Amino acid sequence: MGEVNEVKEVNAANLKKAVKELNDLAVEGVAKIRTVGINVNDMALQFIKACNAVNDIDEKLLTDSMVEVYNSLPAPEELAVAQKAPKEKKAKEPKEKKVKAPKEPKEKRERKGPHDGAARSRYNHLQGAKSGKLDDELFAGGTMEDIMAKCEVPMLRVKGHAKHLVNDLGLTLTITENKEDPMKSKYKIKEEKWSAEAAKE
Repeated sequence: MGEVNEVKEVNAANLKKAVKELNDLAVEGVAKIRTVGINVNDMALQFIKACNAVNDIDEKLLTDSMVEVYNSLPAPEELAVAQKAPKEKKAKEPKEKKVKAPKEPKEKRERKGPHDGAARSRYNHLQGAKSGKLDDELFAGGTMEDIMAKCEVPMLRVKGHAKHLVNDLGLTLTITENKEDPMKSKYKIKEEKWSAEAAKE
């Protein structure tokens, strides 16, 4: 007896659920279908046969999920052919090992970033970008509401940028809180400019 082929179109998991649902109906004259120790194709054939039998008795007994699985299955003829056809085993071809020639070391070249040479803001961010605008507005000082409006960014971005200036660049931030309305809280960076040398000191 040859090895059984499984039809690719059969979804085993969905089929088993539908079979269990059909078995639970316990329709008189319709035999229950095994879901363990049975080939998927054979289960599909039995399911199609059982659904046809139930449909002859009362089509309303078949649920939408059962009908959906029934319609997704290949034709019984295809399943029957797949049951009989032996699975062809492809002979493994010996793999050729390719030996790669050693690569010559390439000269390292300095890579230039996309913004090299571009104008920088007072805190070394790209001038004209949101970060550059935030630098200027935080130095000028203003309420959260004003800074958000002028830079067209959300509150989270303003707070995140201010935190970056303090933690990463060592700048001094003063916040005048307004507990009643956080949008009216004022933010101000003390230093006019930033430089790597000044940050090391």
